Amino acid sequence: MAPPHARLGVHQRQSNTGLTQQIGLAEYVFFLMSVVGLLVLRRRDDPRATPRYSTWVGNPVIFSIVSGLLVLRGVLTDPLQGLAIVLVGSLGLGVFYLKARARPFPLVTMV
Repeated sequence: MAPPHARLGVHQRQSNTGLTQQIGLAEYVFFLMSVVGLLVLRRRDDPRATPRYSTWVGNPVIFSIVSGLLVLRGVLTDPLQGLAIVLVGSLGLGVFYLKARARPFPLVTMV
């Protein structure tokens, strides 16, 4: 029988791997949401205004597709992990909207 510290090391490595996968999946969810948000804002901007910098629209679209596929792969591999990320994101969105409704001034002003 292996000593207790040897067994703990194997369990700890497996635990760290799961945590690393959870963090990586959560990061790609937020990367995906931020790039999609930028695409929406880019579409909503005034077409007459010239931006200070601009990139080819294919870059964020390709990044969004790849990020979405990585998130989908992670969710299909471990559905419970995907559900946890969706629940945490939904909870954060709910808190955001509750706080936004309580503000006396609008969050976004159009110039």
